[in-house]
Amino acid sequence: MTQYTGIDATQFSELIIQPTLKYMGMFSMAANELMLGTAIQESFIGKFLRQLRGPALGVYQIEPNTHNDIWVNYLRYRTPLTKKITELYPNMPQRMDDNLLIYDLRYSTIIARLIYFRHPEALPRKGDLLGQAAYWKKYYNTEEGKGTKSAYVENYKKAGLV
Repeated sequence: MTQYTGIDATQFSELIIQPTLKYMGMFSMAANELMLGTAIQESFIGKFLRQLRGPALGVYQIEPNTHNDIWVNYLRYRTPLTKKITELYPNMPQRMDDNLLIYDLRYSTIIARLIYFRHPEALPRKGDLLGQAAYWKKYYNTEEGKGTKSAYVENYKKAGLV
């Protein structure tokens, strides 16, 4: 059994996820729970900042190719979202720095939320842990990913949230 040793889930939610999603105009309690569950499932909110056998980075374990795809194939066509990010990061380099996914919790939260946001299906309701696990598996981990819906639920509970 993996022991939960990352950042405190309540503090991560209150101090990172909620203000970031509010700034981006993407806040709801359902989105907050999904982002928190994603960070818990992917890295135990920071126990791992680099995937042990793969390229994924940060508390949300975002792959550099996915990071690039968000900018090239999604944000490029969504000026209001891009403007919000560039206002927050006025000195951002022309080429996205994948290391931001590791050391900037707000930035990685934005990118992780955009991974979900680009899909039109509504988020699961607040409190629907099984629905969140299925949504995470479908849109974040993907069917080819090694993660499971049952592990998502189990790890959420280990963080002391249920």
